[in-house]
Amino acid sequence: MDEELEREIRENYRKLDAEGLIAIARNADDDYTEQAVELARVELAGRGIREIPEPAPPAPPAPPAPPPPAEDEELDLSRSAVLREYGDELEAETALLWLASENIRAFIWKDDCGGMRPYLQPRTGVRLAVLEDDRAAAEEILRDLESEPAG
Repeated sequence: MDEELEREIRENYRKLDAEGLIAIARNADDDYTEQAVELARVELAGRGIREIPEPAPPAPPAPPAPPPPAEDEELDLSRSAVLREYGDELEAETALLWLASENIRAFIWKDDCGGMRPYLQPRTGVRLAVLEDDRAAAEEILRDLESEPAG
């Protein structure tokens, strides 16, 4: 590498933040020459960064959305069972989403004047229900959810 090119690379590297220099120093895709990687490491060392941290592992994929009910399928809510009664809609919605992630359709029943008076929820309760056929599986999921420490 000639001196002019090296000087230009050093100037450019001085303008980069540490994250950009670390990406060059890792050279994961073999995009940089050995000299360019070494100059990035030298610049990082000058900033007090001697170890190149490992990249963070990718986030796990989100669970798949439950399939929507068939349009021609009519639910027989007379075969439903109330599993839990919560003091507010947020708790009930959390449980409902956990059940939905396991492909269990759940329903929330509440009497808060159509959402106009949510302050009634602690008094009247927010009920979480499922179809009788799903009751055992739903109970198990909710027990697991409730046994996990918050955090």
